[in-house]
Amino acid sequence: LYILNIILIKLIQKYKMDEEEFKQSFDLFDKYEQGYLDKETSKELFNSFGIVISDDELERIGGNQMTYEIFLNSIKQKLQNNNEDNIEKYFEGIVSQKTGKLSLNKFKKYLMNFGLKFTEQETNDLLKEFRVDEEGNVNWREFCRAMK
Repeated sequence: LYILNIILIKLIQKYKMDEEEFKQSFDLFDKYEQGYLDKETSKELFNSFGIVISDDELERIGGNQMTYEIFLNSIKQKLQNNNEDNIEKYFEGIVSQKTGKLSLNKFKKYLMNFGLKFTEQETNDLLKEFRVDEEGNVNWREFCRAMK
């Protein structure tokens, strides 16, 4: 429950971002100042906010020309719809598909540098909650059970 509470608090804080911050992020990803992003860049932008989005969904909402307005409406909707069940999906992108394990080094970097922006102390406190194998990984299923 402790882990879930920390992550939920961070998610709530993140959702309070104002539109100017979303615009600044969009502009950073719009390197060529075209006013739109291609599909891969759009996916990276959503991922930077901890939102996993499928290619099919991207195609439906903006395809290869995701404008800021489309992005803003989409991200607001996704952030409002986010709940405890989606937290597992939030971290799915950093789990090894081969081993089903979550690298704590990757997890730590992810928490501190992308999406939720945990402090080093918050990250270390959170990581103490997990049983780590000899390779520095956590079993994904155990992680998901701890999140519920």
